[in-house]
Amino acid sequence: MIGILAAVGAALAPLGQPAPQETTLLDWTFDQPADLQGWTPNGMLADVKVADGCLTGRITDWDPFLFSPTFDIAPSPWQRIEVRMKCTKGGGCEFFWANGEKTQYEGFAPGKETPFEVIGDDQFHTYLIRPFWHAEKKIVRLRFDLMRDEGEFAVDWIRVVDPGAPPLRAEPVWDFADGDAGGWEAAEGIEGMGVRDGALSGRTAQGDVLLLGPALSEPLQGKLYVSLRMKVSAGESGAVRWAVRGENGLQTQAFPLRADGRFHTYNLDLSTQGAWKGTLIALGLQPTDQAGASFAVADMRVAADAMGAPDVAATYAGPMEAISRAGKPTTVGCVLVNHGGERAEQVRAKLGLPGPQRLAPGESADKHVDVEFGVPEAVQWKIIADQPGEFRPSVTIEARGGEALTVEMRPVRVTPALNLPKMGYVPEPRPVKTDYLVGTYYFPGWTSMRSWQCIEEIAPERKPVLGWYDESKPEVVDWQIKWAAEHGISFFMVDWYWSAGGRSLEHWLHQGYLKARWRKYLKFALMWANHNAPNTHSLEDWRNVTQYWIDHYFRLPEYLQIGGRPAVFIWAPANVRRDLGGSENAAKAYALSQEMAKAAGLRGVYFVAMSSHESDAGVRELVSEGYEGATTYHWFETVASKAKDWRHFPFALVAQHSRANWEQHDAMIAGRMLYIPTVDTGWASQPWHRNNATVVSGRTPELFEQICRDAKAFVDARGRKIVALGPCNEWGEGSYVEPCAESGFDMYDVVRRVFCRPGDWPPDVAPIDVGLGPYDYPPVQKKTAWEFNTEGDAEGWGPMMGMGQFGVSGGAMHCVTTSRDPAFTSPVLQVPANRFRKVLIRMKIDKAEPGDQSQLFWETATAGISEAASTHSVLIADNQYHDYLLDVGSSDRWRGTIRGFRFDPCSMEGAKVEVDAVRLMGE
Repeated sequence: MIGILAAVGAALAPLGQPAPQETTLLDWTFDQPADLQGWTPNGMLADVKVADGCLTGRITDWDPFLFSPTFDIAPSPWQRIEVRMKCTKGGGCEFFWANGEKTQYEGFAPGKETPFEVIGDDQFHTYLIRPFWHAEKKIVRLRFDLMRDEGEFAVDWIRVVDPGAPPLRAEPVWDFADGDAGGWEAAEGIEGMGVRDGALSGRTAQGDVLLLGPALSEPLQGKLYVSLRMKVSAGESGAVRWAVRGENGLQTQAFPLRADGRFHTYNLDLSTQGAWKGTLIALGLQPTDQAGASFAVADMRVAADAMGAPDVAATYAGPMEAISRAGKPTTVGCVLVNHGGERAEQVRAKLGLPGPQRLAPGESADKHVDVEFGVPEAVQWKIIADQPGEFRPSVTIEARGGEALTVEMRPVRVTPALNLPKMGYVPEPRPVKTDYLVGTYYFPGWTSMRSWQCIEEIAPERKPVLGWYDESKPEVVDWQIKWAAEHGISFFMVDWYWSAGGRSLEHWLHQGYLKARWRKYLKFALMWANHNAPNTHSLEDWRNVTQYWIDHYFRLPEYLQIGGRPAVFIWAPANVRRDLGGSENAAKAYALSQEMAKAAGLRGVYFVAMSSHESDAGVRELVSEGYEGATTYHWFETVASKAKDWRHFPFALVAQHSRANWEQHDAMIAGRMLYIPTVDTGWASQPWHRNNATVVSGRTPELFEQICRDAKAFVDARGRKIVALGPCNEWGEGSYVEPCAESGFDMYDVVRRVFCRPGDWPPDVAPIDVGLGPYDYPPVQKKTAWEFNTEGDAEGWGPMMGMGQFGVSGGAMHCVTTSRDPAFTSPVLQVPANRFRKVLIRMKIDKAEPGDQSQLFWETATAGISEAASTHSVLIADNQYHDYLLDVGSSDRWRGTIRGFRFDPCSMEGAKVEVDAVRLMGE
């Protein structure tokens, strides 16, 4: 039986042509008793021997591997490693390769490996691994990393085979209408592949499969897309794979499928992929990740622009408001995306209501919109449900020339109206009683509507009850305080940013929380997110940051104390010792903080490490430096190794393994530090990372409650009372429990149900119940020129990072840079790139390093910010206005629809910057 394909599988001949001649370059058969044929095990394998024609052994620890003997072969892209083996437990394996250069890993190095999955049924399978190691001059040794789970294995043989290069194709364009497979090969896991009805068709025998195209020699300059038209019967994701000259490995870009058995267009923008460059030598396709699915590919090509007729899909359909009350208007809607390269004009969206619900006065069920390629377009309806309950509207979408598609929306949950009187401000919190100290992380990253835009477009179900809020407003923070206090959450661990004196993202804390009316009901602590650039920590800087803590936070009655001392959570202890020259010097810095705190009348500082406590040696180091507590922001990455696909696995797996993970960590720490268990709040980072997202799927209040109850049992068993929840509002990463449209107050209600004493709990009051809100940032008018002539109006622009004293006055947008990497961010745009070729920025700056440059980045509908999509201009630092004319149109990345800018005015701290105008211009 042939097993799972690791990379591309067997290099079969193009359909209808004879196979090229194969050559076996290396062959280890293990057919002589007691002869390992030069293979040597490491210390995490036991009972390794050769018997009965197999190399056998037992896995005893977390990193087992075998070294091959040395050899010398000239690599080519088409060579493959083959291994026939069986094992009692399945999991991930890897083959590393060495080129003879010395490294700290005995000649091996990260990035020179090919992973694959093995089946744990104790039956022999043959695995075909295609390393694409062609960037090396020679290959001299292999390292075979086995599964990490304890179990037994038997290897029948290992080979390295060279099948010869497949035929070279002139250009990467295929149309299968003429019945020709165009050099595409049936790889492992494909059954019955052939050209039928004008499409390259087949069926998957397993989930990890691939079609492999012919050899190519295609320069990728200016060619940003892989475009294909395909239908599949089942599956969640497909993937394009490719190799380029001079780079090892077969690269992968996954994409979500529309697995409804109809042909759809997929335009994959690979311009932000670092390995999409140089000369393309191989192209492959995994049509689906579902075993037993049928597929048909009508055409495929590498192209400069998105291709194909309009192809509109609803990426979301459901409630657009977090709270829907009976008898009051609420909003439902859908988000449409056009996957075809051509503009979809006058797309019709018609709302269907299933029962007694009705359209709000003046609302029409029929709406028409134009949808550009890749640009999400929201269609919304105001409706009224007079009775509480749950119902599912539908929307029928019809584009010209396409089939009508009816989509059932997510359920709309209508709850009874609370009939409360209107109030002038947030009602005072009614804290519930709890015996536990429950905290949650807070990410203060919502600085403008620009921050929220990708959430609104890609995951509108995450819309907070507070709307797309301005978190610098005390009234917004008072709602957050009220809900936390009324659900048993005692403190926020606020992400805090300091780099060599430069501070950022402190608006929630300084402008919101510290001015909030009800702040006495919620404590806070700093979680110093010190993922700073190298050489930004120093003993003097440590003195400065400690003094800032003492002067601004530690004496506040709301600051969290553990053991009678203000608690500071440190993201990366390793970065501190990196910059200070080791653990011994880091310990001096922590000791300095203790001295300064005591000199200020405090009892000291309680340091909690957010990382570096994953081993006994790491714990010893932290204790010696002065840490007394240990916790994490997330821990779900640990369970990813237990999943078949570490990029996509269920939240149920996190719930299943949470307590065992805490037990293991606590046992290792063995009382040397206080271990605070972290209740993960999820991860699904599509708004930030699009097709490159890691997705932990299936998060529900029920599974979250299971983890909370396990955390309560864990601390109860140890006589402790402190628990950390994962982030409450990492909306872009997909870690959130703050009340939102997806689940209302359900996640907060879980916390209250698990950690609070029963009693007369207050109702879950939303702003609409007392006539307050909304708190959304105002909508930003889409422009192509900004003059900053209105006092205080940044016209949608804002500080992204490394900026202080940001504002608009005197006809200019201004700031003082607080780091060496300051950046403005623009409002969301919808600008056709072909209408504009230049960007004019009128700016003055008072100082800059010699030769320093400003840099303008842009993002398109399908590609985010990247170095390749940017242009520079040399600065004139004389504190006078100058016009900087940036030639964006000369870049092959300036195409499609421009969605936004990031502007880095300089790379110097302490510079005063004023921007008078930004204009997009033609030639």
